[in-house]
Amino acid sequence: MQLAWLKLQNALAMSSNSGIAVEYTSLQNMKLGGEKMDPLDILSLRRDTGDLFYKLTTHTGRMNVPGGFRPIQELEGGIGRQLDELIRIFDLNMNFIRDLTGINQIADASNPDPNQSVGGSELAIAQTTKALKPIYSGYVRLKELVARSCAIRIQNIVRNDPKAYDVYLPVVGAAGVKLLEFDAENIDADYHIKIIARPTEKRKDVILQAAVQAMQPDREGYVGIEIQDFMMIERLLEDGNLKYAEYFLNYRSQKNKERQTQLQRENMQIDAKNAQETARVKGEEDRNSKTFETDETIRLEKVKADLEDRNKEREHQRKMKELALQVGLKESVSNTK
Repeated sequence: MQLAWLKLQNALAMSSNSGIAVEYTSLQNMKLGGEKMDPLDILSLRRDTGDLFYKLTTHTGRMNVPGGFRPIQELEGGIGRQLDELIRIFDLNMNFIRDLTGINQIADASNPDPNQSVGGSELAIAQTTKALKPIYSGYVRLKELVARSCAIRIQNIVRNDPKAYDVYLPVVGAAGVKLLEFDAENIDADYHIKIIARPTEKRKDVILQAAVQAMQPDREGYVGIEIQDFMMIERLLEDGNLKYAEYFLNYRSQKNKERQTQLQRENMQIDAKNAQETARVKGEEDRNSKTFETDETIRLEKVKADLEDRNKEREHQRKMKELALQVGLKESVSNTK
């Protein structure tokens, strides 16, 4: 491809502009309006007006332009067919690169097929990712080793150069610099640095949809997260903290379920306590009602007995009065006799 590029640049540098080929003799000895005109004057007139004057025959009547050609022929400029050839070379080498690396036209977005299905496109992207995985892994591993090497060297700088505070203080803060100084006492301290690729938009959408689903009640009526939890998850996704967003979603869902279960259990206990209290109050009311009824019955019986005793007393007194009257009458009769 580099050779084809150099050839293309050379062809462009060596190419001529478009022009004309002039049969000079057919423009000689021309007179217009009695004035003799030079061939260059005739060419200038052609450029200005587009008209061309030339002699078809000589003074002997023979053809002035052999073969009957016109005296001026257009000449095509540029590099001509070389351009098509070099473009084919570029395309050929590009296809070789795609075949060797696995980067297809869908992945590099150079000339994707508009009729390609979504599933076929995803499969092509997956194949390209698989082909480039060793390169990605090597790139990530290299960055991890460089970061760990830099971390060890930073320990040496912090340990031996007091001015390092001024350099790293705006970066990691006072606490971070103190931590580096503390670890610098052990020069073999090795920081565990792990580089993780940024998550894809598809993964973000999966977590976001899970958060939306968690806001809906499940079969048992439990709600995983509330609106403030959802807003927190959305902010974490916007910042790219997908793992923390996933942990936060699981943690809040579990805690909310435990809280709702505990609240339901407490409500059940309260309902049971209220039911017991209601039963106790009802029992007391029943007992009080029965006691009242018994007391009323006893009181009525007492009243009835009192009335009966009073009636009996009155009847007895009446009878005693009757007897007294009878005795009095008998004595009166006896005295009369």
